Amino acid sequence: MVLTVGAAFGTLIGAIVKAIVPESNVKTVLFKDISFGLNRFNLDLVFFKMGLSFHIVFNIFTVFFVFLMIYLLIKH
Repeated sequence: MVLTVGAAFGTLIGAIVKAIVPESNVKTVLFKDISFGLNRFNLDLVFFKMGLSFHIVFNIFTVFFVFLMIYLLIKH
């Protein structure tokens, strides 16, 4: 749970900082979002239709905050 909170908070901080920093080559390298997951899966029965998709997006801040949360968890 702590790692999930760290990843969510890191991704949020990364998105905010990415919006503030002016366009440059450094921004392109440091703030590139990496996304992986499953594309949309559709289940279509006659009486029931359902779509499901799952993606995880992370950036350098996500990795930093996950390691920070691991450190804080081990320290306490």
